Order: sequence, then structure tokens, then C-alpha cells
Amino acid sequence: MGQQENSPTPLNGHERSHCDDDEETVAALQSKEPSRKKKIKCAIKITIFIVSQIVSNVVMALTIMKFRNLKLMFGTITIENMVTNTISSPPSFNMNFLAQITVKNTNFEPYKFENTTVIFTYEGVLVGWGLVPETKVNFRSTKKRMCLWK
Repeated sequence: MGQQENSPTPLNGHERSHCDDDEETVAALQSKEPSRKKKIKCAIKITIFIVSQIVSNVVMALTIMKFRNLKLMFGTITIENMVTNTISSPPSFNMNFLAQITVKNTNFEPYKFENTTVIFTYEGVLVGWGLVPETKVNFRSTKKRMCLWK
């Protein structure tokens, strides 16, 4: 019995050397390298997509979807009765009138409001008031109503 070699056992009648093991390890690592790069590229693409979606949603929320106040405008006005009192000091008058109001919604969502009271003042003094009936104004549209003002 002489010296025993610590070399690997031969496979299929061929001997293997330590160099063959190193080459196989390098080859295995090189075959894993493209799949790792593909995973990194895929993760980068997914991250870019998510960030772009967040940015576009924030921009839309701050510009297009921003809430704007309704616009209330008067149309035709019909005076029903008017009583003047020139005897008292200072002179005064009392009248009721029927007015068409227009409610314009410039938002991208419908807007529903309940009965509303509109108050007219002049230099801090109450001049008149009127009731605007409950209604729903669709998005980007205008609704006309007749209201009694006192």
C-alpha cells in the first residue's frame, strides 16, 4: 500500500482535477448571472411604473380634480309687488320678486346641495333674502331654477 492520493474519484473512467471543479463553479455562477440581471431590470421597471402612476395621480388630483366653487348667477327678474313708504324718514320700500337663478358646476363630479338661503346685504345691512331649493347639478353642467326673493 503506498501513498494514498486525495484526488477525486474518477467518473466514467476519466479523472477529475481541482481545476475542473473551479471551472464548473465559475460556469454555474455565470449561468446565474443573467437571471439575476433580469430580476434587477424587472424590479427597476416595476418601481419606475409605480412611481410614474403616483406622480400622474398626484398631478391630476392637484389640477383637474381640484374642487371649484359653484357659480350662482341671476337671470330674468320679475317684480311681484312693490310697496314704497315715502312718508317715513328715511324713505323705504318693500318688494317681492321672482328671479331665475343659474347654478353652474365646473367640477368633474356632480354636486348636490340642500335648501339654501341666499342673503343680500348692502354696507352690512340686510336688504333681502331668498331660498334656493334643493337640487343636484351634474358635473360640468348648469341648472336653472325659479326662486322667490323677499
